[in-house]
Amino acid sequence: MSWVNFHTHSNFDDGNVKLEEYVKEALKQNVAILGFSSHNPLPFPVDWVLKKEDYNKYCTTVRKLSEKYEDQIRILLGLEMDFLSNLNSFYKEGIDLSELDFHIGSVHFVNFFDDNKGWAIDESQEDFEKGLDEIYKGNIKKVVEDYYKLIREMLRLESPDIVAHLDLIKMNNKDEKYFSEEESWYRQAVLETLKAVAKSSSILEVNTGGIARGKIDSLYPSNWIIEECYQMRIPITLNSDAHKPEQITAKFREAAVLLNSIGYKEVYILHKKTWAPHPFSVEGIEL
Repeated sequence: MSWVNFHTHSNFDDGNVKLEEYVKEALKQNVAILGFSSHNPLPFPVDWVLKKEDYNKYCTTVRKLSEKYEDQIRILLGLEMDFLSNLNSFYKEGIDLSELDFHIGSVHFVNFFDDNKGWAIDESQEDFEKGLDEIYKGNIKKVVEDYYKLIREMLRLESPDIVAHLDLIKMNNKDEKYFSEEESWYRQAVLETLKAVAKSSSILEVNTGGIARGKIDSLYPSNWIIEECYQMRIPITLNSDAHKPEQITAKFREAAVLLNSIGYKEVYILHKKTWAPHPFSVEGIEL
């Protein structure tokens, strides 16, 4: 029994140390497969994504580490790709997805300011309120619906291997400051999106990173959404969205307890270039 994690950031984007430090720590944490997933380069200035000029170095570094540690751990090359509303696609300049082992699809930028600066909904509370007021005139329902609509469009047009942190829109909604997940319009937006996931070939990640980094006190997605996923037979994988080596398996045991209690007994793992279900428990995953 061991763990896997396909969602890992390093100093190539918004992680805090070099790739090899994550590998060394992964070995200590009984990780059998470690996938690196830097945020892809974007066509506008953002300080937390992989720089275009560093893309080849990133790929080369991951491949070299894979060779160096091949007898101890499987190291995989991936990217977290942002689906952009102004392109209605991933930004792929200089990127051949077929050369990657996997890619994660996510939505951070729901819209753009008048100066064409992207508005990321998981930045600071101040930045969130700025976009909500300036772009949406305070209409949080429209923000949320646009967010989930973009995820559905991403699923329809791009078919990522993994869908990241499905309900990231809740990050700045502490104490239900802007909306309640009990509201019918919110649940309708989520359920419509889950139907799109179920129809796609993508796997939904259960992401422990928000808890591990102190951003929120629940998983992505929320427990009630995971219950709906189980009823809809949506395949899942368990990721930590690690930004520090010590976070690689953060909260995995707690998440496993919850997932098993809901009914999930298997998570999907990329094994021999194929995504397949593997049994798991609080002790890890059977590979």
